[in-house]
Amino acid sequence: MKNHYLITFFKINRLILNMLNSGAFLLIAWFFSSLYIIYLGFKPYRVFAKEELQTNYPINGVILTLVLSSIYYVYAFFNKIFLAQHVATYSQYLSKSCIIIFLLYMICMGAMHSPPYWYRLFINLAVLSICHFIVYPILFFIDKFMGAKYLA
Repeated sequence: MKNHYLITFFKINRLILNMLNSGAFLLIAWFFSSLYIIYLGFKPYRVFAKEELQTNYPINGVILTLVLSSIYYVYAFFNKIFLAQHVATYSQYLSKSCIIIFLLYMICMGAMHSPPYWYRLFINLAVLSICHFIVYPILFFIDKFMGAKYLA
């Protein structure tokens, strides 16, 4: 006899996996992370090289931060739309992992005396890394190997 609680758990797990893999979720996550980076560009911060308070909007720094923030989301969105049926899941995961590691390297190299929007990019990528390297493989493992016998 099947356990109804386990069946419900595996159905919720599959629903979360489908939501994480959807293009709409990627667009919403990118929009809110970009919006917060733009918001932090308006906050004044101290420039250590000049020892004065930065009050004008740093458009070049915010644009660079937004471009770095958008690399993963753009790749994942186009990967979802155009390559989802033609490329294996593991190679997609591996390529996204390489992009995240590259972005974390770039952010750590520019972290000293950085403005608040750069710190927010680091926090965004830290959360994205936790979801990508820890949460998603656990959910995928549960769905692939444990949920198959209960949902069949």
